[in-house]
Amino acid sequence: MVERLLDLVDAGAWHLLPDLYAWDALVELPFAQPAPIRLDGREAIRAHFARVAGRVRLRVIDRHLLETNDPEVIVADYRYDGGPLPTGKRLVVSNVQILRVRGGEIITSRDFHDHVALAAGLAAQAADVRQRRADPHLTAIPTVHLGDAR
Repeated sequence: MVERLLDLVDAGAWHLLPDLYAWDALVELPFAQPAPIRLDGREAIRAHFARVAGRVRLRVIDRHLLETNDPEVIVADYRYDGGPLPTGKRLVVSNVQILRVRGGEIITSRDFHDHVALAAGLAAQAADVRQRRADPHLTAIPTVHLGDAR
């Protein structure tokens, strides 16, 4: 189930992600900025993914799935790589998720993403798009992906 989740993120299939979650699933993002996020139920999760869809293109790299003593609990350790930013840098974001899967559905997930790095990548993307729209000599607006802030 967790591999499927990461595969769908990697494919940019945000609209399919909510179906992996139980109708009463709970997702917590304690490091979200400016405040932690709590998503109660599949419809709240669907709305969250709908807000993300089209704004980011993330590749899932360096996947490590770790089993625990509890057969329902799995820890996913991976990174997002979205490609170059307008600055020429890449923004690679580290992630850890602790998921509980029961009956083939995700029932809980605590997602520890680097939201500060994600926000910086989105801000750089938005600034680049605004600049390109304001300058008539720049004819193409490139697709900018979140990638590594090194």
